[in-house]
Amino acid sequence: MNRDGFTLLAMGFTGKRATNFKLDYIEAFNTMEKQVQLPMTPEERLQLAMENSNRANHRLTDVEERVDDLESNAKLDPSEYAHIGKRVNKAVSDYVKVHRLQLTRKQRSELYKDISNGLNQVTGVRTRTQIRERDFDKAEKFIDDWRPSTATKMLIQQTELPLAGVAGD
Repeated sequence: MNRDGFTLLAMGFTGKRATNFKLDYIEAFNTMEKQVQLPMTPEERLQLAMENSNRANHRLTDVEERVDDLESNAKLDPSEYAHIGKRVNKAVSDYVKVHRLQLTRKQRSELYKDISNGLNQVTGVRTRTQIRERDFDKAEKFIDDWRPSTATKMLIQQTELPLAGVAGD
């Protein structure tokens, strides 16, 4: 609906509120009309066109910055969260296999706490579900490079059980 259509519709309303609206509308239009002075010369018209173009460019730049901000702060979609979860599980499992560890549930949970806390710290979040799109690659790199902290290694070594049938470890 354009301005003329809106005006036609609004001016058809009746009642005290409609009358007040019509009067306010007419006053606002008259005020605006007084402020707007159309350029007469070609130079004035060109300058007005350039000013409008500059304003439009500034607005477009603002919109682009807002879109970039929205994209970089976008939440990961569920499949990406699932991917991160699988990568965390695989990293812990690989660590256990490489070091031939036989761990209790509590010891294994210490490894999960270690990788999760590091992942949260590196990506600047409190929980894994808060990781944003902009930090997805950083999260993947952290998981690729993860090794348990010395404190975590000490916790799991205190009660470590050797694998059955593995000699010399």
